[in-house]
Amino acid sequence: MGAEAAEGGAVTVMSIHRSKGLEFPIVLLCDTARRFNRQDTAGAVLIHPELGLGPRLTDAARGIEYPTIARRAIARRTERETLSEEMRLLYVAMTRAKERLIITCALRDPEKELEKLALSVTKPMAAEVLAGMSSPAQWLISAALADGGAHIALSTVYPGGEERRVLPNAPAAEDASARRALEERAYARMCAAFAWEYPHRAAEGVPSKITATELKSLYIPDEEAEHLPPRGRRTFRRPDLGGAREAPDAAERGTATHLALRYMELGRASTAQGAREELERLVSEGRLSRTESEAVDLRALVRLACSETGR
Repeated sequence: MGAEAAEGGAVTVMSIHRSKGLEFPIVLLCDTARRFNRQDTAGAVLIHPELGLGPRLTDAARGIEYPTIARRAIARRTERETLSEEMRLLYVAMTRAKERLIITCALRDPEKELEKLALSVTKPMAAEVLAGMSSPAQWLISAALADGGAHIALSTVYPGGEERRVLPNAPAAEDASARRALEERAYARMCAAFAWEYPHRAAEGVPSKITATELKSLYIPDEEAEHLPPRGRRTFRRPDLGGAREAPDAAERGTATHLALRYMELGRASTAQGAREELERLVSEGRLSRTESEAVDLRALVRLACSETGR
């Protein structure tokens, strides 16, 4: 369903459901030749909230399968409810226009379709006839034929651009030419709208929430964030436990302690003696160097091992 706004020439394309409660100067209702969806009546077992279960009956002796009365009743009710919903949607679509409503329908053989529908047209239309139709277009064409074009102007346009009036109230040639020009302008604006691209593609990959730590290492190619350094340019001083200083600093002691925690069995480090034995074991296994083992904070290890978290 397409709707053209009066101001600014904007064209809005939306579904019928989304158009509820809205109005537009000009409305184009398209694809009315689509067939009604009757898949709800094609399942092996039909279920209805009021009528219950409707299965097929299988005759194993004769090797045949056929629908039961319950299934036929549910299928009939489901189909009527589906068509009622389709008619409600069609009503919503046709009441959105304030000035002009244009309905399009693509048919393989329009003249043949008109001849076929004309045979069943009555005024008013019989409910059984409407229920047997397969698309909204058949409802609309039948309505136009029934009242002689008093409310719906019916005309056919062929691929070459030739337009033929079907009903006497169809628009004249000059009106058709003006309408075609309006449609061409609307089509051009619609193509331009579909060709529009979001100008900030790079921002699509930026998370809506980010921590301070992530922000430090995130390089965003954006004008507002060009001051952030790229990840590859950042360098950090690594603790050097083999340096010339007599005592390791806090960063070096922390690095050695975390390295020891990676390999040691914490349950054996609940005492200072046990922590020393664990460190000696790691040195003998080549997990730690002698310098690294001497830089480990023994009191921190024992305190962790004795804590509730450590246990």
